Amino acid sequence: MERDKLLENPKVTAKRRYTEHELRKLLKGYCKSHYNAVSLIDKVDTAIRNVKAFCSDIQQLKDEVGSNLGDLIMDLREGE
Repeated sequence: MERDKLLENPKVTAKRRYTEHELRKLLKGYCKSHYNAVSLIDKVDTAIRNVKAFCSDIQQLKDEVGSNLGDLIMDLREGE
């Protein structure tokens, strides 16, 4: 995936943007309105490890590729 394309997220078809197009390539059978949540939940720990390689600062996310979802999940886990 290309960083600039991720930030810009241009349309690649009339209905899909770049990020969804790439996600569909990675997760065969993915559909935005109907997906297998259990298979995604099984990969949360891997996702949290991977997100550390990207920006998680809420102020910088506008101009950087990343997510603060990993921070949210860790905060929720600490509250258990």
